[in-house]
Amino acid sequence: MKGAYYLGESVPKNEVVRDAAIELADDPLGYCRRIFIQYVLISNLYDDVVAARLASGLYDFDIHVRIETINWAASTHDQRFDHFSKLVLSGAGARKPEPWRAFDLKRGARGLEIARRIRDGEVIEKIAEDTPGEDSFTFDYLKNFEGQLSRYREKRKAHPLH
Repeated sequence: MKGAYYLGESVPKNEVVRDAAIELADDPLGYCRRIFIQYVLISNLYDDVVAARLASGLYDFDIHVRIETINWAASTHDQRFDHFSKLVLSGAGARKPEPWRAFDLKRGARGLEIARRIRDGEVIEKIAEDTPGEDSFTFDYLKNFEGQLSRYREKRKAHPLH
């Protein structure tokens, strides 16, 4: 946990740290998985390995991990969001055994839809009204970052690849 904390505070960018950050994505502690997503958001790290780990974040049972993943998806640039969306909709990162896989796929699609609607500029309260299967904490958290998400949206329009 201490290493995850320092990673989240310093956000160094090099191969050794990248590999350590990716390992956090599979950590049994939700805190560590959340730090992985925060690291990806702040460092702008993205490749196929990272994308697959991010996809599993939408299925995570730790609400904080799921929210951070939605936040990342809502704030990343269009090309990454499209790639990420395809991974999630294909079931990347979902559990394999039935009946849990079907549950994961619905949960992932719902998280993706929330992120897409935020990206489109919809108001968080409206998204919450239309998404009864989602925990209200998700929307309470995202509401706190509505201004930041709006700035990300404007930045994406001005610089589509950042």
